Amino acid sequence: MKYNTQTNKTIDVKTSSDKKNIYIRVKDNGIGMDTDTQEKVFDKFYRNIKNNNQQIKGLGLGLYYAKQAIDAHHWKISVQSTPGEGSTFTITIPF
Repeated sequence: MKYNTQTNKTIDVKTSSDKKNIYIRVKDNGIGMDTDTQEKVFDKFYRNIKNNNQQIKGLGLGLYYAKQAIDAHHWKISVQSTPGEGSTFTITIPF
């Protein structure tokens, strides 16, 4: 939640399934991401320079490592986000 400037920070986790997959959705009310950032957010060492102030520490490895673990299991991860409204990450696990 380090990229959330809201006083009331929330993370919602929901699960669902269909006949082929299990879905895990993690939604926050953070600052959100533009389309360019969404395309790069899983890249190793990627940090959005526009939102990178000195108070937010990190190396840009967290989502990269998450994607590596998900790929190793042959699962999928995606992100949907709107600047100013937060982000939703969806992990898809095939049965």
